[in-house]
Amino acid sequence: MNSPKIIITGGSGFIGTSAVMYGIEKGYQVVNFDINPPKHPDFQKYWKRIDLKDYVSLSLAIQEFQPTHILHLAADLGMDHKNFDNLQCNIKGIDNLIASVNNVASIQRIVFTSSLLVCKNGYIPNNDTDYNPPNLYGQSKVIGEEKVRFADINCEWAIVRPTSIWGPWFDYSYKTFFKMIDKNRYMHIGKDEFQKPASFVGNTVHMFMKI
Repeated sequence: MNSPKIIITGGSGFIGTSAVMYGIEKGYQVVNFDINPPKHPDFQKYWKRIDLKDYVSLSLAIQEFQPTHILHLAADLGMDHKNFDNLQCNIKGIDNLIASVNNVASIQRIVFTSSLLVCKNGYIPNNDTDYNPPNLYGQSKVIGEEKVRFADINCEWAIVRPTSIWGPWFDYSYKTFFKMIDKNRYMHIGKDEFQKPASFVGNTVHMFMKI
């Protein structure tokens, strides 16, 4: 069997760095499409500077690599947006990715990474299209999911919604919270229990790759 050829969008990010490492260790042919250079200096040779909002560059790069699989991790993050201007990777980027992959016959499957925040914390959806986003970031991910669901994609696809992820190369969001726990400085205020789902990045990437 030929080695999988995997494009990892956002492969310079926190989860993406571990995904690139996983692919290399498994002997896959891996390329990282990201606007930022890799966090790991040894991964420079796997990086190609690609902006998902640039359809022409993205489409040409996918055609050149002829992947068998795509793990789409690239995203605009942040909980305090006032409009969708800085969330276009989650919207226009999905349009461009779908249009690009339909021109490449080698692709067998794409995994699109969404977010648990397509529903606000505590909301239990009735089905996988029951949305209740708490902010514009969540709304942008809903838009992205709907684009995937209604598109005529010429290969198999899956949507995943990661929970809070932690581990090596973690550098944003809950980092301070985890550091407080590690130093035994966390104090729980109030009588109600609080549950927060979390996953180690290595386990998350393993599940992504199995999908």
